[in-house]
This record gives sequence, C-alpha cells and structure tokens, in this order.
Amino acid sequence: MTIIEMRQERARLWEQAKALHERAKEEKRDLAAEEREQWDRLNTKIDSLKEQIDREERAQQIEADLAAQQARPEGEGEERQGPAGQAEYRDAFRAYLRHGMNELPPEQRQLLRSRHQTLDGAEARALGVAAGPIGGFTVPDEAMKPIVNAMLAFGGVRAARTTKITTATGADLPVPMADDTGNEGDRIGENVQVGELDPVVAQKIFRSYMYTSRIVRVPYQFLQDTSISDFESWLGGVFGRRIGRRQNRDFTNGAGGNEPEGLVAAAPLGAQTAAVGVIAWEDLVALEHSVDPSYRIGAQWMFHDQVLRELKQLSDGQNRPLWLPGVGAGEPDTILRYPYVINQHMASPAAGVWAAGDRAMAFGDMSFYWIRDVRGFSIIRLEERYADFLQVGFLAFARADGALIDAGTHPIRHLAIQ
Repeated sequence: MTIIEMRQERARLWEQAKALHERAKEEKRDLAAEEREQWDRLNTKIDSLKEQIDREERAQQIEADLAAQQARPEGEGEERQGPAGQAEYRDAFRAYLRHGMNELPPEQRQLLRSRHQTLDGAEARALGVAAGPIGGFTVPDEAMKPIVNAMLAFGGVRAARTTKITTATGADLPVPMADDTGNEGDRIGENVQVGELDPVVAQKIFRSYMYTSRIVRVPYQFLQDTSISDFESWLGGVFGRRIGRRQNRDFTNGAGGNEPEGLVAAAPLGAQTAAVGVIAWEDLVALEHSVDPSYRIGAQWMFHDQVLRELKQLSDGQNRPLWLPGVGAGEPDTILRYPYVINQHMASPAAGVWAAGDRAMAFGDMSFYWIRDVRGFSIIRLEERYADFLQVGFLAFARADGALIDAGTHPIRHLAIQ
C-alpha cells in the first residue's frame, strides 16, 4: 500500500474502534470482553500501520537529504566529503569492514586514515595515526542511513521536534539563555532620562559524553558470504539501536552533572492528576494550560506507549475522543489537537498500576530541548581479539550531550501521578 492508502485504512479502522467506544459510553457501561478484544485488535492494526507510515516517510526524507548532499558541486563541503570524494571513501570503508586494514590497497588505507577518529573524539588527518591512540574510521554518509534510522526508531527524544546541532569538535559549548519576560517598557515624560532594566542572563554548557555500542562479534563465514551485499546496513542497524537506546534513556531521565540532562527530568511540574493513580482528560487540559501560550504553538506531548493506550479510551466533557488519527499526507495523530511522540524510557503503569510521583507525560515546545552531536560516528574492527573463535569484533562510538534550554519560562512541563 502507498502512504495515502495506509492513512485511509487507519482512518477506516479508527471509525470502527470509535463506534465501539461511543456505543459503550451511550449505554453507560464498560466495553464487554468481546468488545475489548475487538478494540485491542483494531488498535494493534492502527499502530502497525502508523509504524509503517513513519518508516516510509523517514526513508523518503533521508533519501532526499542524501540525494541533495550528493548533488552538491564538487569542492563544496570538502571537509565532510573527504580528500578523494565520498564515493571512494565509501568503497574503502566497506572493504575495511569486510576484509580488514591489512587486505586493503595503499590508496584505500590512505583514504581511511585521512578520516581517522580517536577514542577521545578528535579527528586525525596525518598518515601516521595508526600507531597513535586506538581509534576507528568515520562512517560515510550513505552508511549512516541505517544508523540514523535505528536511532530514531528507539529515540523518542530524537524523534520529537528537538533542536539538533552537530559540532566539529567536542569542546565545551556554552549556550546563553536570557529571561526578559518579567520586564516591560516604560512611558516617560519630556526631558526625563531613560532608566535601565537588564534581563536575567544565564548559560547552559554542552559537553560531549562518549557512547559506545559495545562489541559486536561477527563470524568470518558471515563476512565472507558474498550474498550479503548490505552488511554495513545490518551492522549499522545494530549499532544505531544500541546507542540510540542508551542515548534516549539519558536524554529522557539524565540528571545532568556528569551525564546529559534529561528532558523529562529537567521539565518542571505542570500539573498533578486529580485522582490517585488515574489520568483523566481534565489532567491533560491542566498540563496544557500550565505551559505559556507562546510555547503551545507547535507543542507536542511525550509519553510511554502504555499511556497512549489509556488516552485512546478517554473522551472530553462532550464525549469526544481525545485521540484522533492523522488522515492527510504528513498529518500526525493528535491528542487534544497536539501531535505526540512515544518515548519508551518514560514512566508507565507497572501491571496497570501507577506509582505516586511518576512523571506520566511531558508537554510543550520540544525545540527547547537541544541535542548536541560531535561529528564523527566511528567504527573499529577488532581483528585479532576473537581470532581463535574465527570471529571479528566491531565497535562503534560517538559523542553527544543533551539539555533543556530553560531560562525560567518553562517551555516544557510534566504531569505527575498523585
């Protein structure tokens, strides 16, 4: 099915599910066991179609980005493309993954060494770096596609409309913040000196924390199997999912200090549920209006998938469902007219029961959460360590940081369970 056909099918399935919900509401009862099973089946199909749509749209976007990048005039972006061009570097990188450094011709070795990355993240361009600190080789743009896809699939924070920046080095990056919302101009009389009123200024320091995939061991037979033409995509998917999971955990719940500052951990309290251990539609309205109207333009919800399951069964005071599927091309599903992001590292009810104080959801302008990536996602091939097992080890590493840019106006807030 095309993306449009999948969206139409989702809308049709949702109408069936909504009819079950509305009939039970009209009769002032809960769903019967058979209706509950039907509801769950319909929602499973709806969610499955949404995943397919997201994958297709993301793949189309990445393909478009890569095509635009490869269409740049020769010489433009020389730093990123490498000294002999991206195509030559990509071929050398693929040969390195399959056969190792010793099997490469001198010209391919030189290409790889020109983009050597040390474990501290610094990029070395001298030809003699092989004897220096242990390091790997920068992943070419085309091979980054499966890594990016995998990180997004498990990266609720990355998948949101967060601000993402990439720096050439991992040096501390100060970001200034200013809060002038409490200040107003003045009306003065003739010949009266203008007074002074400074905004509150602070700064957030972004660092570069090292993330690794841990070691992936691959049998020689797998590497030598010529039918596996897309080995780098398979390996990139493994690395992307591993690093994506770990980064998302930190970008969600990190305490700051010696680790990233998590979005949910840093977001202040916006509202608390009125009932103990239960989320009602009034709680969502309270959380929505705890955020200043200027931050509600383009705002998003963020919560665990189990929370979405609860929200799909909620209606407002006029018996209208809170959850609505996106039908048009590029149109997202919404809760109270706002799109949402699923984040599996957020709190969820254990065995259907919430714990007091759980941060059930976040809401606001997600662009105020910044993710800083240090250029140079790199891969190391360990040829001798597992030779007696007839295996080769692979290890990926990258550096990143994340923090909420909040000067005191609280662009993102959370809902706490009572």
